[in-house]
Amino acid sequence: MTRIDYPLELIDPKTFEQIGVALARAVLGNGVEVFGDGPDGGREATFEGHVDWSKTPDCGNDSWDGYVVIQAKHRSSTDTDPQRNLTWLKRQVRDELESWTKADSNKRRVPQYLIFVTNARLSPAAAEGGIDSIHRYIAENSKALQGRGFKGWKVWHRDQIVSLLINYGEVRRAFPSFLTPAAEALLHRLESLDRTALQPTRDLLVNHAVQGLRHEQWVHFGEAGADSKKSICQVIVDLPIQRPDRTRGLALRSLVGWSEQVLRRSLTVARDRRHVVVTGAPGNGKSTISRYLVQLYRQAFLASDSIPQSLVRLLDCNARSAARLGLEPPRQQRWPVRIDLAEWASSDMFGKSFMQWLAIKFGELADQNVTASDLRRWLREWPWLVVFDGLDEVTNLAARQAILTHLADFIDEADDVDA
Repeated sequence: MTRIDYPLELIDPKTFEQIGVALARAVLGNGVEVFGDGPDGGREATFEGHVDWSKTPDCGNDSWDGYVVIQAKHRSSTDTDPQRNLTWLKRQVRDELESWTKADSNKRRVPQYLIFVTNARLSPAAAEGGIDSIHRYIAENSKALQGRGFKGWKVWHRDQIVSLLINYGEVRRAFPSFLTPAAEALLHRLESLDRTALQPTRDLLVNHAVQGLRHEQWVHFGEAGADSKKSICQVIVDLPIQRPDRTRGLALRSLVGWSEQVLRRSLTVARDRRHVVVTGAPGNGKSTISRYLVQLYRQAFLASDSIPQSLVRLLDCNARSAARLGLEPPRQQRWPVRIDLAEWASSDMFGKSFMQWLAIKFGELADQNVTASDLRRWLREWPWLVVFDGLDEVTNLAARQAILTHLADFIDEADDVDA
């Protein structure tokens, strides 16, 4: 039998935290809450109440009753050596225990129990790199905390995380494009389509991404006095931005980083922003940035598919341009959609909702009947990247207000299916 594993080291650390929280909710109950940023910048989740561990496979037969803190410790390295993983995890645990030992109990409540959630792969043997070693290490280094009410801990290491993900399918399905081994990604898409009886076939979805790569790769320079075009990957530069908190960064790097997280309403803290608006003067490069971002995600979406030979050079150009910009290629296989708002506003379908209009456009491409309900089911099953471009080109105020209303409705629809 093939051993099941998931590429947990390739997941964004914030997304790994979300997986940890989702698993904690599945095991402990809905009382698990994201509490705030810990001293290492990671978010702590907390739970208070009774826990019967005998109900959870491979978690022991003891029980807890009290205040629990869940901490995610993500290692990006693909190193599989148990000893080096153990050494890394000991440093993480040491820092965590020291932070609680030094914590002012008037400002930061000391946990009675800790759960460390980590993707580090440890050996089940008692020898070097063994799971028993980390438990001995915690016992030896938590004595100061025990005098402040600390009672116990669990370590959900790599193999245990995989086991929990197998047992809690609802958590696994909440992260479809991450928790699907690359070789099975195509099969998983087919299963998603079959499960929802979605009308657009897998070939249609793939064809949409292929056609987008082919037809939206160009930047036209006619407005600059030259009747010429170049591929976006040849001319793209990353643009400086100022974020709402007035910190500065780069547009593409920030957008790709944001898009790599899972933004389901059920998995994000209420105060967190889940949507991005990029503003700037006309001609500053917003549309070029949006086109390139969507191209990157089309390429990621097609990672498990056979690429037409005519696109090989384009994909190579995209990869080289991303390396030139210092961008990590997207790992999440979002299905990418880019909407030209000026085209939508000037069409005879403008009175329809965004999902109705997208279904019609999508159906025309495939010469199939596609409904908004079909797309809503696909939205529920698989993560999307939706880019609305060109609001500043819609000069009619009534049309612009109608667009904003349609967009708000679409966001509500996406939240309703926990997209």
